Amino acid sequence: MSSTDRWHVVPRSRVVSVCLLIAGVLTLISSGSQLADGVAALPLVAAVLAVVVIGFSLVGLVRSPAR
Repeated sequence: MSSTDRWHVVPRSRVVSVCLLIAGVLTLISSGSQLADGVAALPLVAAVLAVVVIGFSLVGLVRSPAR
């Protein structure tokens, strides 16, 4: 498998990492406010995915060089 065939989950630049971090935090806040009204499946799934996106963006911020 060549490097062009692989998926890159962790962002390669700090700008993309910061954008994903902001999007993840906003999604988590929105999902949290919807979950406060009652437990529903879609906001719960969105909250879990937001945490995953935040995790990947933090890894990208730590691992990526200053680009």
